[in-house]
Amino acid sequence: THTLSFTFTLAISLTLLLSLNISLIHIHTHSQSHSFTLTHNLTHSHSHSLTISLTHANSHKQTHPNYRPFTLPHSLTYSCSLPLTRTPT
Repeated sequence: THTLSFTFTLAISLTLLLSLNISLIHIHTHSQSHSFTLTHNLTHSHSHSLTISLTHANSHKQTHPNYRPFTLPHSLTYSCSLPLTRTPT
């Protein structure tokens, strides 16, 4: 199993999560950015598992007037299956 790990910003992560039909409740956009970690697990089958770890940035300062905290635990994992298209090497 090959694992790819990379980090998205808040806006890109929300777009990705929404595209996967994963609903995040009460997330308010603000000037500060939170980092999300996306782990891509590729398996040798007709589908691959996609695990998304949501980590709340505990160092965020409540300086923005419209700041609202995440209604999420510090670590939350979603998983789903997506079709895997094999490409010749």
